[in-house]
Order: sequence, then C-alpha cells, then structure tokens
Amino acid sequence: MTASMTTRTASPTAPAPTTARLAHITPNWFTTVMGTGIVAVAAAQLPVGGHGLRLLGTALWAASVVVFVAVTVAFALHWHRHRDAARAYARHATMAHFYGAPAMAAMTVGAGTLLYAAPIVGATTALLTDAALWAAGTAVGVATLIVVGVGSLRRPDRGGPAAPTRMMSVVAPTVSASTGALLATHIANDAVAHLILVTAAVMFATALVAGGATAVAVFRQMLRTGAPLGAAAPTVWIPLGMMGQSITASVALGAASGSTGLHSLGVGVGVIFAGLAAATIAVAITVTARAALRGLPFSMTWWSFTFPIGTCVTGASALGKATGSVAVDGIAVGVFAALFVAWAVVATRTAVAMKRGDLPAAP
Repeated sequence: MTASMTTRTASPTAPAPTTARLAHITPNWFTTVMGTGIVAVAAAQLPVGGHGLRLLGTALWAASVVVFVAVTVAFALHWHRHRDAARAYARHATMAHFYGAPAMAAMTVGAGTLLYAAPIVGATTALLTDAALWAAGTAVGVATLIVVGVGSLRRPDRGGPAAPTRMMSVVAPTVSASTGALLATHIANDAVAHLILVTAAVMFATALVAGGATAVAVFRQMLRTGAPLGAAAPTVWIPLGMMGQSITASVALGAASGSTGLHSLGVGVGVIFAGLAAATIAVAITVTARAALRGLPFSMTWWSFTFPIGTCVTGASALGKATGSVAVDGIAVGVFAALFVAWAVVATRTAVAMKRGDLPAAP
C-alpha cells in the first residue's frame, strides 16, 4: 500500500550517494510492516488451526517486528540527516497521506504480539507491549487524519492522479477500532477495558465519517479522471482496507460489548461492509488486470495487494464466527491462501530489488 515510486528522482536535498537511501526512507515503507503483520494476524483468526499455521503466524509476526524496528530506525535517521527532504515529502500531495502507515504498522505489530508473543515473553509483557503500540498508533493515526485527511477533503485534488492513496490518512482509526476491541478482551481491569472499548468505538465512528467522505471523493475523482495507471494501479486496492477493517471492527466491538442487540447490530454492519468490499474487489481486479495487460512494473505500490486483502480475511473470519456460516469460513480460508501468495511474491520481489539496488526510491 504505498505511493507510486516509479522513477529515481533526486531527493529535494540532493544527498550524497553514501546516504541517498536514507533520504528516501519515507512513511510508505511502513506498509512492508503492515503487509507482513496482517498475514500473521489473519492466520491467528482463521476458523481453522493447527501447529503448522501457528508456526507460520509466529514466524511472520517475528518478521514484522524486525522490519518494524528497522524501518522505524531508518525513518528516524531520515528525519535527522535529511530534514529538508523529509519536510518536502511530508508536504507532498501523495506521500503525506502515508503518515497513516506508521500508525497502522504499530497497531498491527501490537496485535500480533498479543496473539503470538505470550509463550515467548510472557502474557503481561505481550499485553503491555500491545497496549503501548495501540495507544501510540491511535494517537498518530488521529493526528494524520486531522492534519492530512481532513485537509484533503478541503482540497479535492489532494493526492494527484493516484487518488486512492488519500485513504491512507483516514484508515488508521478503523485499525484502532478492531485492534482496540481485541486488546480490551485481554484486559482484566473492567474500567480500563471499558475505556479502551469506548475509545475504539469512537475511532470506528470517526472512521465511518471521515473514511466514508474520503472514499466518495476518491471514487468520484477516479470516475472523472480515470483509475490509476501503470505502477500506481495497485493503489486502487487501498480503499478495500477500510472495508475489511470495518467488518472486523463492527463485529468485534459488538461481541465485546456484551450486549446481544449491539452484537447483532455489529454483524449487520459487517454484512453491509462485506457487500461494499465485494464491489471494491471487483473494481480493483478490473483495474489491476487492465494495468497488467499494459505492463505492470514492480514498485512499492505492490504492497497494496497485502494489507487490504488481509483485512478481508480478518473480517470474513469474524463474520463466520459470529454467524456460524461454513461458507463464510471457507471464504476466509480461500482469501487467506490468496493473501499468503500475494505477500510471498511482493516480499520476494522487494528483497530482490533492494539487494540489486534497483528499487525505485521516490515518487
């Protein structure tokens, strides 16, 4: 889920060759963490289990932690050593929206820690780590929504030709909602758990308003100017992330509320978003297929094939569990298989490109 990165343009500060890579460690690099972490989280929530699946999820969670630490350090150095370039990227019409990516990366790693790390570091450490990452991710996500997301609604052209990237600045609150509901179920203190649930519910409501308005603006812009082309085409999958997270969050919040009525409402809202997700997938497949026929060069935008699809797995798993539907459970397993293949391809292509030094650096 990253911005189009198709050319090796010079950074705004024209860094020396030895530090050129740090000049381009922009927030969209956190999508590598999101894409890896969501596979682990999705694996833990599938309606099927098994030792092998648990090992796979644990390995992917561990990988997401390593990548998260590496990208965070590199991003901090980017701001320290190339401040002018960092500020230029922060003002960039497309790149600014990706400040939602660090927030979502933190919460995804936190959720994975809660689901996998207890046998390794202890239940208390895993819980506290998730709580800290959730709180930090929620704060950064809200700040990005206010500063970048709301600002883009005031400027209809914000985001340029790759309009779907605008969703990156408004999706984070839905991740706060779904991961917050998960976190609350592991907290023994009722008052703290209730506070987290209320915060998660507020995040969900905020995302519905801001995300809904942004999604309408995005699809309206695509109808007017056309869907993203070339290396930017995969970004059309980004809006799917909001749909999948909304399914997960609505069902999880309803279940965590302890109210039969709210649980039923959550399932109903989840079904509505499932329909929207199906329509979004149809559009995304059409746009991607058209781009592939014309030539779809590899770039960091390919990470858009991972996190959004992963949220559909967690959403389908939640709906299947809530409704007892074997068919929905089957969809969750099938989509997970597609997700794992997509992640494996994108992660491999990214690693190879980085090793060769030919990964496009900046938009």
